[in-house]
Amino acid sequence: MELLAQIRNALSADSVRRASVFVGADENRTRRAIGQLVPAVMAASINLVSTDDGAFSFQCMLQEGRHVDVLMGELPSLLNSRDSARSLLSVGERAIDRLMGKQSVAIAHAIAEECGITEPAAAELMQLVSLAMLGLLGRMISEDQITRRGVIDVIRNQRGMTARALPPEVAKVIELYENPRDEMEEVLAASGWSLRKLRVFRLFT
Repeated sequence: MELLAQIRNALSADSVRRASVFVGADENRTRRAIGQLVPAVMAASINLVSTDDGAFSFQCMLQEGRHVDVLMGELPSLLNSRDSARSLLSVGERAIDRLMGKQSVAIAHAIAEECGITEPAAAELMQLVSLAMLGLLGRMISEDQITRRGVIDVIRNQRGMTARALPPEVAKVIELYENPRDEMEEVLAASGWSLRKLRVFRLFT
């Protein structure tokens, strides 16, 4: 199951147009920013669910998914009202905080520079993309296409495609390799160890 395109498609052309007005950015630049934010949000999700605690945290976040899916159907009209839009994006803000923490500031900066929009606009679009992801997953769960536990496996399986889609400047902030072995080699290289040395060490400990 490939999620990147499905998340992008969850934001209709009308939603993107209204979003560009809401954040005060050119429509084409808004669309480009969303295109780069989708793999960024997915990469953060993959990193989060790589641990048991993170997977549990992600599953807790999915509890809002069904509610978000209903709201996403009304997204164009919600974006017309600043109050309703801010209320909706507050859900996305909590999701981004859980997914990225302090990394979100650096990612918003990278996207803003790359796409020619302001950092606050990039941050709001990031929240919108997280809502698109939650809404999509929430609908899949409610329609019995997948279980909450199954979502974790699906997210983990997006690693290769997401790593290839990450914008270079974002990849410097969210380190994600196509193969988890590459991450281990990176850590060991920094420590002066090697995989062979680590295996030998494990034999005698």
